[in-house]
Amino acid sequence: MKTKIPLAALTAALTALTMPAASAALVQIDLGTNSGSAAGWDVFSSDVTDAAVTDQNAVDNDVTLSITGIQGTNNPNGAGATTVDGITVPLEANNDYIWGANPGSILFEFKNLDAGSYNVSVFAGRTNDPNQEGTIWIGAIGDEPAQNTGDFANSSSTLSVSIGASDSLFYRHSPGADWTGGTSGLIVNPVPEPSSAALLGLGGLALILRRRK
Repeated sequence: MKTKIPLAALTAALTALTMPAASAALVQIDLGTNSGSAAGWDVFSSDVTDAAVTDQNAVDNDVTLSITGIQGTNNPNGAGATTVDGITVPLEANNDYIWGANPGSILFEFKNLDAGSYNVSVFAGRTNDPNQEGTIWIGAIGDEPAQNTGDFANSSSTLSVSIGASDSLFYRHSPGADWTGGTSGLIVNPVPEPSSAALLGLGGLALILRRRK
């Protein structure tokens, strides 16, 4: 005998399953103002210490960012809007960038992100500078691994990380051998996880199936 599942129950279960748990921050950082400031993004063009950043999900409002090593910003170079990890990056964010000392690097530290899984993306819109590389890691400054972004010149790089309750999130931009170019922006995007509503929905669906056997 075939088991028929009520459409309403199936729809509720699938809807709940696709709903992310709204418990982690979505952070969008625009670096440089030569092309203007991206609406809805936090914009930085100089070093800061524990500056408040905006959570686009409005659930984690104590996240801060420190940046050290910025030497300047560069002029627009023709890069347009793009999409990074499903997030629309407007021209104002992608078309300019910050740069550091020669030689040198720029260090970013995010604090107070809620524990969970995130995609961390860096992007560089500049079209004529190769070898933009960096390192993304979790923990403390002494935990820095080898470079892991690959070359994201005129492109982007996204790494998945798991953040603990007291961890900082770090990114260090280290340009290639010519020491030119920089980073146009960063995105910290929480990975959707099944919510309690999803678990209840699946539990209810399982109960229906069991009763109909």
